[in-house]
Amino acid sequence: MKTRNLTPFDVLFYSALTKDDERIHVIAMRTDFRLIPVDGKVESKNFKAVVIDKNPPALCVEDQYWEDTSEVKRESDLAPYKPKVDVLVHGTAQAPAGKPLTVLTVGLRVTSSAQQKTDGIADAGQALLNKTLKVSRAGLFSKKQKKTQHATDASVAGAQEEPALWQQEGFEQITRLPLRYAYTYGGECKIANPEAEDERKRLLENLGETVRLNERQRSAHPASPSAPLAHTYEPLNPIGKGFVQTWFLKATQDAVVPIPQITYPDQFWRKEAIDALLQACDNNDQKHLLRRPAGFGVVGRAWQPRIDKAGTYDDAWQETRHPYLPEDFDFAYWNGAPEDQQIEELPVDAHIELTHMNESGKIAFDLPGHRAFLMLRYESGALIPRSMRIDTCIIDAEARTVSLVWRGFVSDDEAVRVLEARYETNINAPLLKFERGQQGHG
Repeated sequence: MKTRNLTPFDVLFYSALTKDDERIHVIAMRTDFRLIPVDGKVESKNFKAVVIDKNPPALCVEDQYWEDTSEVKRESDLAPYKPKVDVLVHGTAQAPAGKPLTVLTVGLRVTSSAQQKTDGIADAGQALLNKTLKVSRAGLFSKKQKKTQHATDASVAGAQEEPALWQQEGFEQITRLPLRYAYTYGGECKIANPEAEDERKRLLENLGETVRLNERQRSAHPASPSAPLAHTYEPLNPIGKGFVQTWFLKATQDAVVPIPQITYPDQFWRKEAIDALLQACDNNDQKHLLRRPAGFGVVGRAWQPRIDKAGTYDDAWQETRHPYLPEDFDFAYWNGAPEDQQIEELPVDAHIELTHMNESGKIAFDLPGHRAFLMLRYESGALIPRSMRIDTCIIDAEARTVSLVWRGFVSDDEAVRVLEARYETNINAPLLKFERGQQGHG
């Protein structure tokens, strides 16, 4: 089968396997758009998506990371299949007019295209995605012992220690905060291996056998040969803050819990809730309300709940399925957006709004209604078009760009002579028209 790219955009043709071990041909295309202010002003709220057809960006063939972090910025575009559409946002929360605030909200909303009424007033389209997050100033909880006096003896000798209570400390108000997973709930508890032997001995005495890494675990640790003495992490987001366990507080003798700055609106980080959170982290109770990372970006492949969809790679798989996918593999694994940012379909003319991610407080635009499709020229002479589907949408609020990835499929047993990738900018005036009873030939 010959392949042709009849578009100005980057297109890749590659093969993949289905869960039934059938080979399919996958076609991926990337189209990007610049968001241009409708009124030409920097503080504009309304933008027009203009296609980048001169020197368009290439498909991403390997995961890209935010600078100096392990957080994925953009995953490889070469997924075999995504059951849903990933809608992702790169951006920074920005307080209106740059005025420092204690709390502000940021939002992402996607609707179908507005429908024009006969009286000229547009109806709002159907809501496909509506997500709001809360961004707060930095802060922490700390627990300190308090001295009290006997009622009958005011001397120091009569002092007693009250039960330690969590106290909240807040810091400066915010004007900007990157919308990254480092600022939401998550994190790790790690005790480094000190060079001083007396310090190492002291730490080991404070660590229980259940949390201390043994020699086999330390040799397998990513930081080996400088592996820590003990290391646990939040499987929902290992790079955030707020995750804490009892063993760590005892070992460090420093009862401090940093407060996540990006949360869902129904998450309230109060000092009264920390002990319950501590218990939930100790018992790995992932249903606890505060144990819910909040973000707009890619969920790591190795994070839960995404990793659970990758299937079981055990001895039975090795003996009966290798090198094919395990029977319990879920193709939803390839969807990298948070589950509340995965939608069934993204219309080619969808309306998208971002709140508090630019100077004016709002970015609103419509996708232009363009469409990618395949043309299949069969050995029989038949010429059949086949649609491609958007399965990834990445909005960069600061760069003011939108990136779409389209994907299409052809089964291996189809007698296709030539497979063409095409693109049309006016779906009301398609590139190809078929008259009733007629069939195209190539």
